[in-house]
Amino acid sequence: MTTPAPARPWWLLAGTLLLAALLWATPLNERWSRPLLDVQLRLLGAAQTTPAGVLVLDIDDASLSALAPRFGPWPWGRDAQALLVEQLRGLGARAVALNLLLVDP
Repeated sequence: MTTPAPARPWWLLAGTLLLAALLWATPLNERWSRPLLDVQLRLLGAAQTTPAGVLVLDIDDASLSALAPRFGPWPWGRDAQALLVEQLRGLGARAVALNLLLVDP
């Protein structure tokens, strides 16, 4: 007679999946998902090149500090963002894409 395989690995897998699902549904997921996504994009995005004719304008903390007297502290209001888009269009931009979270009305 053969002995049945222990059920422990299945319970361990089920418990791990349940724990992962519970953590995903909590605010901890929000807290850790964005920093992990940033790391992923830094690692994977470094190998990509920008197509000819495309300019990526990245506004860093130093830029925000320099622009604070004119636009105020970050996050800027929609009027300041609209002014930025108008300025870029005036400089010849054919299209402008913003990657922002607009959570306030």
